[in-house]
Formats: sequence, structure tokens, C-alpha cells
Amino acid sequence: MTKKSIKTSKAAESLFMGEEPRWGSLDGLTDSEIQIAMLNAFTWYNWRYDPAERCKLIIKYIEATSKKALIKKITKAVNATDGWKISPTACYLARMLTIGTPIPEKDWLYFNDQLGEIIDNAPRVKRVREVSTVPIVSVRERMLEKVSEYIDSVEAVVDKAFDEPITFDMYDWLSENEIKGKPAKLIGDSFIRQRDELAEVVRGQDEQLVEAYRAYTKAQLRTLLKLFQSIVTDCNTWSENSNKGRKPRKKATSSSTRLAAKVGLLDRDDKYKIVSVDPSKVIGASQAWTFNVNTRDLAVYNAGDANGLTLSGSSIRNFDITTSMSKKLRKPDMILSKVRQGSKTALRKIINSIKASEKNVSGRLNNRTVLVRVI
Repeated sequence: MTKKSIKTSKAAESLFMGEEPRWGSLDGLTDSEIQIAMLNAFTWYNWRYDPAERCKLIIKYIEATSKKALIKKITKAVNATDGWKISPTACYLARMLTIGTPIPEKDWLYFNDQLGEIIDNAPRVKRVREVSTVPIVSVRERMLEKVSEYIDSVEAVVDKAFDEPITFDMYDWLSENEIKGKPAKLIGDSFIRQRDELAEVVRGQDEQLVEAYRAYTKAQLRTLLKLFQSIVTDCNTWSENSNKGRKPRKKATSSSTRLAAKVGLLDRDDKYKIVSVDPSKVIGASQAWTFNVNTRDLAVYNAGDANGLTLSGSSIRNFDITTSMSKKLRKPDMILSKVRQGSKTALRKIINSIKASEKNVSGRLNNRTVLVRVI
């Protein structure tokens, strides 16, 4: 008959092993007594904890006594190390320190050495960077994609003009949709080819083009040409005005900036498609042009001497009262476009070409005045 082994429960074993060893102080004990007490404690812990459980004793001690950074570091090292590589004695010392049981100095030094080895010898897990399979879209590509959507929207409106007369203001459309300067320029460029094609048809010099548009009268073709020309022009104007309106990077305050700080101007006016230039450019300039959107008065200020124009409060100063003047515009759009884009030679002829009475200028600027150009 085979002899059956007798199994004992953990509870029965605990009656024999007793409770967890504890002591309050090592004072008064001989080295031999301390050694026996430590060996008994190690025997009890060896019975109580299996290899997987005892490694957690170090983590619990660190969590109870250390800062977050060290907790994270040691916990990571312990979890990354195989249990059999961690000294059981170090684990038991960690438990004794956690419950406040004093240990000899040599055991304390041993425990700290073991912590250092655990950290130093822990496997280094190389973090593999995941490569995204999603294609990276550049800022320029995003912009061009958006521009394509804008062009489609404008073309949907413009296509109707080939069937019936329409009223469409490109500048207002750009303003309502808050289009930035660069996209606006690209939108306008996309309509240049068709504008030029219509211009060829109106001139009647290309027989093939004339034949292609034979369904339209001369008046209809001129209306279409005017529409496409306004789209290109408005896009360029909006782009220029948007770039002028951008605030430059802040620099150290200069004397001209301080003089211009109190100037009150109208930043922009969408009705006449104009924006104010930086008023600090007036300092030392030879000429400045302003336009009052309420009275439609266009004013030109010519410098009184070589020092150029200057500012005082919210007024232009040091201008020549004999050559500086203002005139009321009947067709502001046409004249303002020439003021914004004309050469210096062309500017000298503009004010004289306006058939209106000359008026003296005061130099006063206000919130209905746009500083159109400074040279």
C-alpha cells in the first residue's frame, strides 16, 4: 500500500511559524543575538512570501518612503527584472523597514547597494517609434486644396453669367469668406486665362475664338470680360490690402513709432477697397495721400522741405501749403486704384487730372480718413 503524504494548511503552518517577527530596538542585544533575530525573521519571510510576492515588498517600501520620481524609477526597474535575479534578503529587509523594524547598519548598506544594482542591471526596453501610415500634408498643400475649393465656389457663381446677367462683387465675397492674402492672389490668377481669352474674342482677331463664342453678342462678351477683369483686379487688391493690414513683428519702439502712436485713422474701408498704410511711414516722407470716406475728399500732402513730413498728435505737419490740396472725387474707385498702384510720375498728374475745386488741407486725420499711400 502506498503511503499518502500529509498536507498541512497555511493556517496550520502559521500556528507553528508564529506571527511576523518584530522588535522595537537593537540596543542591549549582542551581535550574536541580533544575527539570530535576523535569521529567524528571514526564515519567516521566506515561508510567508513566494518569489513573485517578495519582489513587491521593495515597491511597497519605496512607495511609502520616497518621492514620485524615485518611485517610478525603481518600480519600473523591479518590474523589468526577473524575480530570481532580485536578492530575497533585500526584499525581506524592505518589508522590515516598511513596518518600522530596526536593522543593523551593515544590512541597511546592503539593502541600498541592492537597490542600486536593481536599477543599474534592469533591462533597457528600447521604445520603438511608431511610424504613422497617414501621409503628412504640408501647409502649402493644405492651402492649395483650400484654394481649389474657393475657386470651385466662385466658378459656380460665374458660370451663371454665361446664361444670364448677374451681380457679383469679388471683393465683398473675399471679405465675407475672410480669405487671406496669398490664397486671394491664387484665386485671381486662376481666372486670368479666361479673362485674356474673352479679351481676344472682344478684339475679334482670333477666328477660332470668335467662332467658339458666336452664341454671344458683343455687349454680352464685354459684360463677361468686365466681370472676369473685376475678379482678377479685386483678388489682387484684396491680397495687397491684406498684406498691408498684417501687423509687423514688434520691434523696439522708435521715435517715428512714438509719434504715430496717437494718430487716429480708419484701418480699412471695404466699400472703396482700401486700407491704411502704417502712419509711422509719414515721418520723413516726401508725399502722403489720404481719403475721407464720408466726404470723398482725396488729399495730397507734399513735404515743405528736405526734412519731409512729420506727425503731431493726429495731424500731418510740415507740408507745403501751396502744393498740398484736396479735391472731391466723383468716381473714387478709379482714382484710388491709380493712387495705390501708380508710379511717382503718374501720381504727379493724378491730382491735376481731377475736375473738381481745389481745397486747402488742414493736415487733420480722423477715424473716417484712410492713409492710402506714402512715398
